[in-house]
Amino acid sequence: MPPLLPPLLAVLAAAPSSSAPGSSESEPETEAEPTVRTTIDPGSGIRWTAADDRFSLGLGLFAQLLHTIEHDVADEQTTQAFEFRRARLRLDGHVFGPHNRFFVQLAFSPRDLQFQDGRPTKTPIFDWFVEFDHIPDVVLRVGQFRVPFSRQRRISIAHIMMADRALANFEFNLDRDVGMSVRSPDLMGWGRLRYELGVFIGEGRDAFAPGGPGMLTVGRVEVLPLGTFSDYDETDRDRSRRPRLSLGGAYAFLAEAKGNRGILGPPPTDGGTTDTHNVTADAMLKVAGMTVLGEVYWRRGRREYGDAFVDDPVLGSVLAPREAPRDGWGWFLQAGWLVPRIPLELGTRYGFVRPSRRGSSLPPRDEVSASVGWYFHGPALKLVADYTRGWPPGSLPEGGVHQARVQLQAAF
Repeated sequence: MPPLLPPLLAVLAAAPSSSAPGSSESEPETEAEPTVRTTIDPGSGIRWTAADDRFSLGLGLFAQLLHTIEHDVADEQTTQAFEFRRARLRLDGHVFGPHNRFFVQLAFSPRDLQFQDGRPTKTPIFDWFVEFDHIPDVVLRVGQFRVPFSRQRRISIAHIMMADRALANFEFNLDRDVGMSVRSPDLMGWGRLRYELGVFIGEGRDAFAPGGPGMLTVGRVEVLPLGTFSDYDETDRDRSRRPRLSLGGAYAFLAEAKGNRGILGPPPTDGGTTDTHNVTADAMLKVAGMTVLGEVYWRRGRREYGDAFVDDPVLGSVLAPREAPRDGWGWFLQAGWLVPRIPLELGTRYGFVRPSRRGSSLPPRDEVSASVGWYFHGPALKLVADYTRGWPPGSLPEGGVHQARVQLQAAF
């Protein structure tokens, strides 16, 4: 055999064979499946998910346009405002598997950025955390997020009944902080029990500068004796005839708080700090389109007075007066009814805050509210109007404030 023949035969054997005369053409290659799935859901936004589900990214927009009219009875003054109450961008998803999640919420409205003298005093970062749920009963979360304390504060603003939360919640909630928590959304898979334990820096939102050793520690427990349900939504969208109940309670200790409401509020006039004990308990009941939500709060503080100075028109620079802790308690009770067959919700609420001992710097106040809401497309597109009468005890009928609000909520 000639020496070049074996290599030539090997090449011919490796070459693809041509079709025999009269044979049919070879079938075209099937189109490859897309590597990314895209879904769009009103209210939840748009989501891209890898075909193997190892990666996903969701994008959503949320806004509330609010018109407010207030009338102060004592001063006989009426004011109005039309504003972007909230304007937010949300990013969420998971990386390297669905057990490694992230969540980002950026806020851009003037109130969210806390404008003062025309300038923002806060960054747009509202929430930014990562979460790992490889162990279902020990879910780890790290970043900036809502402190697991008050139920109504932890309910998404898109899922509350009225234009805003209750007066008592505004006074006693612990809002957001930078830290970490461990929790179980369904302890042991019983469908009856949840817990969350957290440790935070105690500086509140946007904490970054070195501070004292004071920290915020918090623990929350929830019991659902009739089974799990959507207990972080103030509307009974399911209209189930079976009653559903959720009971919750939390305790938090905040050391060296710089605000007069813990991690919120302005600093005391003397510039010192406050160690505060905070307790809350709540209950939510849903049945046949009706929702009843109640929450009670208690706070007790111990001051470490500062040495801040203030300017006196006569004496010049003098030590600022010492400010007592904002000790007190409060509660609210609200009820809502989603009318059968139509997306109309009627609601009412009453609550108050009171100082718990003589000398407390907490001003007492009452409020009563009524609301009507129309869901064009669930919480993704909602119009709500409410009326609130707020007053210090003993000031009626000459004192207090009448407030009427109309708010359009839209989410994508």
